[in-house]
Amino acid sequence: MSEKLIKRQNYPLAIILGCKGTKLLKEERDLFANANPLGFILFKRNCKNLKQIKKLIVDLRLAVKRQDVAILIDQEGGRVNRLPLSCSKKALAQGNIGKIYARNPDRAKKIAYNRATAIARDLLKAGINTNCSPVLDLNFSSTSKIIGDRSFGSSVNCIVDLGKETCRGFLDSGIIPIIKHIPGHGRASGDSHIKLPKVSTDISLLKKSDFLPFKKLNFVPLAMTAHILFSKIDSLEPATCSKKIIKRIIRDYINFQGLLITDDISMGALRGSLQKRVKDSFNSGCDVVLHCNGILREMEIVASTANILKGKKYNNFRHLYNKTNKRDLKKFIF
Repeated sequence: MSEKLIKRQNYPLAIILGCKGTKLLKEERDLFANANPLGFILFKRNCKNLKQIKKLIVDLRLAVKRQDVAILIDQEGGRVNRLPLSCSKKALAQGNIGKIYARNPDRAKKIAYNRATAIARDLLKAGINTNCSPVLDLNFSSTSKIIGDRSFGSSVNCIVDLGKETCRGFLDSGIIPIIKHIPGHGRASGDSHIKLPKVSTDISLLKKSDFLPFKKLNFVPLAMTAHILFSKIDSLEPATCSKKIIKRIIRDYINFQGLLITDDISMGALRGSLQKRVKDSFNSGCDVVLHCNGILREMEIVASTANILKGKKYNNFRHLYNKTNKRDLKKFIF
């Protein structure tokens, strides 16, 4: 397969892609120009210094020739820290703020807000407009270490309060947050990067706990799915690929009506070919597919299989991303 077989459409493809290194390769540039992805995601492998990051982002934008390009990063604070910039390096892990909340909720909420605005300053310097944060998953004794202190804690009230302040801090600063991992990763003891974790908890308990932070923050415009099998709801498909979970839980119960993005479809939790993973994600009700590893051959496959984003979903996306330059996201969301 060649990127030449991918014909550019009038609307962007509903995919977010990575790139391999600190500079855009010609093959990547050609693929992105033809595929016209909705956006891009950066990782530590892409981030050497501020000057280089800004140049890379300019090149990504020039490749697709659109103003409304989503530039994503996972800048959570703590151990998930992609940018080599000062504010972000010092940002506390969410779990540490959760511990402060247990003693002094008001102080913790101020810290969460200020921390988000500090991270946002670094993102804006680099030209990044979207942060895959906050994590709204609960953290139990059985929770996988892949979540751990990335979570605010085990209290729903704590997660809702600190999650809301984090989102408010990002939005006030002109950064679009992505809440994750909807409808909840916390009860999974396995790492979805490696294999599919299974959760057998009754739906009645999940509604009182894991699902609740997402329900309380369902006004946030973007959310990322969990590659988790909730066996009492759908015994066959993980949330990302489950019509039952996306329709009954995410769209109806949680009432999240924003743009639903998959977690990375190259992760070990999903099965089948890349084509199957892309098709299953869209067929289940996901709006956008995320592919992170920057492998050109894989990106070609994803691009050749993906849907385009158009109609109301794309209009909402354009409206939202045009506002990142006006610093009035709070008025738009809250």
